[in-house]
Amino acid sequence: MRICRTLKVLFAVVLLQFAFLASVAQTFTSVQTGPWENGATWGNNSPGQKGTDYPANNDNAIITSGTVVTHTKKQRPTRLVIEANGELVSNNVIGIRGTYINNGIHSGISTIEMLNLSDTIAGSGSITNTGLFFVKFPRTIMPGSSITRSGGNIQCPDLDTLFNRGTLTLLASDIVGLATSVFKNENGAILDAGGAVLTIGIFVASENENTVIYNRLGASAQVVKKALGGYFNLSIDGDNVASQKTMATMDTILNDLKINATTLLVQDTNLYVGGSITLAASNAGMDVMTNQSKVTLNGNIAQSVSGAIDFYDLTIQNSGPSVSFTADTSTIHGGLNIQSGAVSANGFLLIESDAAGDAYVGPVLGSISGDVTVHRFIGAGATGWRFMSAPVSGATLADWNDDFITAGFPGSDFPTFYFSSIKGYDETIAGHQDSGFVNPTGISQSIPTTGGYWVYCGDQLSGTASFLIDIAGPLNTGTINYPITYTANTALTADCWNLVSNPYASVIDWDALSWTKTNVDDGVYVWNTNAGSYASYVNGLGVNGGSNLIASSQAFYIKANAASPALSIAENCKSATAVSFLRPRNDDPVVRVKLANAPGLRETIVRLTDDASTAFDPDFDTYHLSVAQDPYKVYTRLGENDFGINSFPTNGIDSLPLLLHSPTEKITLQFDVNEAAENLCLVVRDVVSGELYPVLNANGQVTLQNDSNIVDQFRLILTDPFFVEKTLCQIVSTQEIRGVENSVIYYANGMLHLAGQNEGTRVIVHDALGRLVHQGSLSSDRMEMPMEGVQGVFYVRVGNSEPKKIVIVQ
Repeated sequence: MRICRTLKVLFAVVLLQFAFLASVAQTFTSVQTGPWENGATWGNNSPGQKGTDYPANNDNAIITSGTVVTHTKKQRPTRLVIEANGELVSNNVIGIRGTYINNGIHSGISTIEMLNLSDTIAGSGSITNTGLFFVKFPRTIMPGSSITRSGGNIQCPDLDTLFNRGTLTLLASDIVGLATSVFKNENGAILDAGGAVLTIGIFVASENENTVIYNRLGASAQVVKKALGGYFNLSIDGDNVASQKTMATMDTILNDLKINATTLLVQDTNLYVGGSITLAASNAGMDVMTNQSKVTLNGNIAQSVSGAIDFYDLTIQNSGPSVSFTADTSTIHGGLNIQSGAVSANGFLLIESDAAGDAYVGPVLGSISGDVTVHRFIGAGATGWRFMSAPVSGATLADWNDDFITAGFPGSDFPTFYFSSIKGYDETIAGHQDSGFVNPTGISQSIPTTGGYWVYCGDQLSGTASFLIDIAGPLNTGTINYPITYTANTALTADCWNLVSNPYASVIDWDALSWTKTNVDDGVYVWNTNAGSYASYVNGLGVNGGSNLIASSQAFYIKANAASPALSIAENCKSATAVSFLRPRNDDPVVRVKLANAPGLRETIVRLTDDASTAFDPDFDTYHLSVAQDPYKVYTRLGENDFGINSFPTNGIDSLPLLLHSPTEKITLQFDVNEAAENLCLVVRDVVSGELYPVLNANGQVTLQNDSNIVDQFRLILTDPFFVEKTLCQIVSTQEIRGVENSVIYYANGMLHLAGQNEGTRVIVHDALGRLVHQGSLSSDRMEMPMEGVQGVFYVRVGNSEPKKIVIVQ
């Protein structure tokens, strides 16, 4: 309490001192140009006495229009007025203890200090001194004022605030301060900053109708200061692209953002805008808001985006009537996410795709109307067939015709060509899977939202340079039902196949929970143009580049497996993940077998999982699809099924047909396994010659001697030698497999031998399916069991030891 009373007394003393100073202060008015320290300048005696003929400390001074007053000694006026066309030259420190009104010019080389509490700054003049303009206590730039600062910096008060209620223009000058300094742009004020704004200190610019302009000119970049509570209006000005402005920390613009004659770079951060964004037409083509930044329009009023603005990620969270794109085309390079609000594209929105990557439209939880242009970049590579679809409604084949050459149907570039370069698909046409392709009726034929096309495109037969497909129309959004059909046929690769679309301007995830799949296999199939083979994917595994992620504008095969099939997609099936090669996502042992000597990519997968069966499992397996003329193939076969991805239970099968096609006499296979399969025993057996080709390590190669006349020449043997060291997993036939302790188990001459155990030790033998083959006790320290004519995997338990596995290949 004593401290509070002391402070009150001190404050009262200060106020009394100010009152005393005001009561005794004299006012001096300049009548001619001259020195401050000469009475003649003020219409008095020359040189005169300080305080009598020219201003002393605490006196008031008025610099009149048409006069220039210069001081070379330190001065401390209480009230200082510089009239229009008047000039004060401060070549020594001047400390202003009261009101400062400048409608003229305040120049010089020294410091200007604002010394006392709560006095004001007013006028429409210029402060051009090269020294510091130092505000030591809270000061206010008054409403209606328009102060221009150049030459030196403005120093905000330590532990206090400089308030701007008028217009403050900085020409290549900075606002500087300490960590506790505050500059506050108040209601209706304008800060026109040509320099830095409080690199250190607190900047407040959130009050209604205030505006902050960053306007540094020339080749110097400028950093947009993070404002406490955000900006109300923010304007980015300059005179060329080199005067770029950078926003590197998250910030908010409560109302409008305007960009004029320069570039705003929102760099790896988030920007929230509650009003409209306007880019001047003179900026067309400049990059704005890139570098993987996120811009969110989150206003509760009508918002608009005008100008050729380049967004990386743009999110719409509008709770007002709408968000409209107007004038020039804004481009999305990353993602467009409409979380709420009604968006009107009006033909001024582009979803980009280029060599750097593909933009996308995320789940539309609000709405979007009007035409949107969607690009699809096709990289350089093979000229050939592609599965394609359209992400917009109302498109026709003519929309593709302006991006690549078409042929073979009415209205195409070469209508009499010997084959049609675009084909639709009709599942109901009987025959082989390829029988369902149908030629279009003409160039005006529509591209259905749910249907895919088989399209031949490229700029020359030997290969194609990269090219861009652009298509415009209203985006396909919402839940979409596919009109798939089922035509029963005993041939597995005939009928029941439907060529469907990715209908969205986004990657879609085949594994997403929002799909509805009824009487449909869980595998998807895409023709991989560059690999020259069908890619397929199911339940976490893909071959030949197959993935759960299906690109925008990509069509794909699905297979109905019973009557009344149904397939529908919803917005939450979209994915922001770029399409890439998929690795196994589970802990099941997986073996990937690649035909290493084939051009492109030819591979098959074997997966061991107890959730699958030895038959075709719609949730775990894919069929092997290929074109008849392809000389290179690799797949597995069980019963009547040829598999691209073959899943079956652990211990369900130890040997399965591995079918290989190659025009060469030697075939090289590359084996790639996941961590769960690293201990598998992998052996390829030639059933014609009987030769065994062990895979000597988990990710190894074998070279086989191929007989092109025999398709079913090879078997893949894969077992799990959990009881032996990994280096022994290739030991078969007459070689020993050593177990623990003193036992030795081996196969030779049609007999299974066991030695090194005590008489009476119990022995149990099971096959790979768990069926009992032999049980009994040793009559001596040795045992022989006939195994002639049998092959496969057997488990031998001796006494209480762990079971030992032996692979017998006849």
